[in-house]
Amino acid sequence: MSIYSGPKMLEKFLLDIYQNLENKLTTESEMLVEREALLETRFGHFCTTTVRDSFSKFPTLSFFVDSDGKSFFGISSSSPLETSSAIYRFSDIPLLEKAKIIYKKLFPNSASQKVQRIILQYPLKLNFLAICGNERLIRREKLKDTMSGTNYMVLSEKIGNSLYKKYLEAFRKWINFPNGSVYVFPYQDKVKYALGIPNFDYRIDSSIIIELSRLFRKAVTEKVNFLNQTSVTPDMNLNTTVATVFESNLLDAEKIIDRLDDFYTLYYETINEAVLSVQSSVNRNINDFT
Repeated sequence: MSIYSGPKMLEKFLLDIYQNLENKLTTESEMLVEREALLETRFGHFCTTTVRDSFSKFPTLSFFVDSDGKSFFGISSSSPLETSSAIYRFSDIPLLEKAKIIYKKLFPNSASQKVQRIILQYPLKLNFLAICGNERLIRREKLKDTMSGTNYMVLSEKIGNSLYKKYLEAFRKWINFPNGSVYVFPYQDKVKYALGIPNFDYRIDSSIIIELSRLFRKAVTEKVNFLNQTSVTPDMNLNTTVATVFESNLLDAEKIIDRLDDFYTLYYETINEAVLSVQSSVNRNINDFT
């Protein structure tokens, strides 16, 4: 018996995929059985095949099979390789072509994909936006989550079509506006918003902008309870300077993505007014010291 949770728009497609792949996925359990004596029996393990966009411009698709041959697959912002311990890596990938075809149907604008096959050690610690597979296995994993006080497997139950569409449109992209840009970086069950240096019509050192942006961020997060202060991390792969970074839960992302233009305009005008205010004050009063 199979089960699905996630955006309604993907339900039929993913259930059909699982029905066609279930028997082939079951054979992946042989990799675990063959290595049973070498694996730590106190931990659970999954034979896992992951598909990622080569340039990290789209989410990750992963297939998981346990030692009993039960399986599921899911879509996530982060790769399971970032959250779990990989015990073995394999060069032969039976699901290679099928996995790429499914990925391209889900994310047709992905130009190139990277596929890996590994054995992962439980717990996965991975948040899924959509999940589909063996009902008993998924319910078992959700029960483990409940008992451990985590919610990795239940996020998908709260993802609707509207949020999923906006999530994909903005996924790890620079969103450009007349006065600057914002980099939207979903990961796990959160989203980071990195505000680029504003395009002022005057020259000013970026270090000054960054200091003023810290004040802006502090003021905003004291007023807006779904936004938090955060910082740039290596996994964002940014090759340019950003002024400041905010973070929200993924489930709150629509609140900011829907008004990202307005939010950046508020930021731009606040920083611009602060800079011009200092310059104006000095120009008005500096003669007292000359």
